[in-house]
Amino acid sequence: MSTGVRNTFLSAACSRIRKLRPFIPSGFDFATRVENVDNLPFMSLWFRTRGCSYDRQGACTFCNYGSSLPVTDEDMISFFKKGISSLNINENTIFIATPSGSMFDDKEVPPKVLDAILQLVHESNCRLFLCETRAETVTEEKVRKFAEVLENKNASVEIGLESANPWILKYCYNKMLAIADYCNALDILHKYDLGSSTTIIHGGPFLSSMEAVEDTVETVKWALNQGSERCCVFPAHIKKWTLLEWLWNRNLYSPPSLWSLVEVLRRLGPDLSPRVYIAWYKVYDEQSDGVTLDHEKDLEYLCSPTTCKNCLSRVIAMLDLYRDHHSFATIEELSSLECECKKSWRNKLQTPEVKSLQERVAMLYETIGSELLGQEWWDQNGDHILQEVKLLKTSIQSE
Repeated sequence: MSTGVRNTFLSAACSRIRKLRPFIPSGFDFATRVENVDNLPFMSLWFRTRGCSYDRQGACTFCNYGSSLPVTDEDMISFFKKGISSLNINENTIFIATPSGSMFDDKEVPPKVLDAILQLVHESNCRLFLCETRAETVTEEKVRKFAEVLENKNASVEIGLESANPWILKYCYNKMLAIADYCNALDILHKYDLGSSTTIIHGGPFLSSMEAVEDTVETVKWALNQGSERCCVFPAHIKKWTLLEWLWNRNLYSPPSLWSLVEVLRRLGPDLSPRVYIAWYKVYDEQSDGVTLDHEKDLEYLCSPTTCKNCLSRVIAMLDLYRDHHSFATIEELSSLECECKKSWRNKLQTPEVKSLQERVAMLYETIGSELLGQEWWDQNGDHILQEVKLLKTSIQSE
């Protein structure tokens, strides 16, 4: 596993924000969602675990799937069984299962639990099975077992990359990911003839609108060139107990416009379109196990990517159409659609930033450090943090 990507400053800030975050309570044990992708039923299942191991270390700046008190292996297997039984999975179903972090992380999903989950998936008759995990957890042992248990079932592993730019990963997203680990994970998946999907966030913290568009486009192209079978782009939402929420509450961040997502897809063009998927461009109504809990409010979105009310329904409908059929003609039609909010977005996109990304990150770091971690803490540590931010390059580079 590669090292050297941890951002101790952002980790401390995110940990401070989550200090008072309530645990996911017993009773909220799984949630499902049903939609269409590629004109096929797409069913997703989240089940409660202790939570993401990296979340507990203060990653990532935009993420919150919650944290739970420890749950037993038997409980996790029971949650998964109940969840998969509640779905009407058939031979046309694309089925994705996800814990709060990584399916291949032994600390979150112990081997006994993973074995039981894979057996339940094997017994289902889904058309395609996907699971989500971090690149660092993709080992040959895990992948070999994954492939053996599922046998000839069509299966794919989804890996969170978010950005191919190591500087952005560390100083904007605090992803704690080394690019070498991502490439190694793809190599292992290819060795066992498994599918691969890469998730990429659009419009994370600190980036301007133009920087966000350019980084997303470059990351998609880079990931596909590394051998990822497909990429899934999702625009950032604001969730509680995240650094994004902290910045948003102080008018220091706003979610990207859906027009930016359209621009990303337009720039990627018709040749890549069949391999570029989108998700979370709208707010979904999750289905839990029938219990309505106050904690669900702690996982909901506070603010989401949007346009104005005059064009929103049409934009969402056309993005749905793209998701369902992957026709680039839909993106061309969206690109030609005009609205006053699109004019405002275009002006913002084309307005150059006065300061560089490094300078803007440094300014916001000072605000975060002094207000969130305390002036005394910042006085002791700030100079070293700012020196590191300003010295390192921000361009995409392979490690």
